[in-house]
Amino acid sequence: MLDEKLKKELMGHIRSDVSYPASKQQILAACNNMTMHSPEAKKYAEQLPDKTFQNADEAVKALGL
Repeated sequence: MLDEKLKKELMGHIRSDVSYPASKQQILAACNNMTMHSPEAKKYAEQLPDKTFQNADEAVKALGL
């Protein structure tokens, strides 16, 4: 479970650093390219279902954020 700081970090990344539509692999690649993001947030993002997300809200919802 992520603490509030990490949740905000991950949501911010998903909303601002990813171009949609995006697959799980594209979102994770964007996470891997962002050195400022913590390993914990990246690991949490790996829980995304293997699908293409049409927008950030869809990805955030899939992670339960």
